[in-house]
Amino acid sequence: MESRFRKKQVFEEASVFLIWKNYQVGSPFFFLESIFLPPLCALTRSSFHPNYQFAGTEPADAENFTNRSPYPILHLLREKSLSVAIDVYPNADDIPNNNIKLMNEWGGEYLQDILEQCFN
Repeated sequence: MESRFRKKQVFEEASVFLIWKNYQVGSPFFFLESIFLPPLCALTRSSFHPNYQFAGTEPADAENFTNRSPYPILHLLREKSLSVAIDVYPNADDIPNNNIKLMNEWGGEYLQDILEQCFN
């Protein structure tokens, strides 16, 4: 496992976080979030923002907090580094459900309080 995370390799497989402190609909965040990334570019994209809501959920549902953040964040991640992480993490397919379970245990009200404390 150590050899997979040598300095050179980590640099080559780095991900990028783009954070918008001041955002609104129509900002570059929403434009970049909607861009189609063709398979040949070898990037995957994850987005996070204060009002993130999964389809089929209510705004206050705790599971939405898996993708909420104080500011909009666009995470561009090289597919290769994602593959390395999946290979070394046991039961990687369980991560989303484990995260949702944890968010539900903590509850939406508690998680919203944590998010709001980022601004105090």
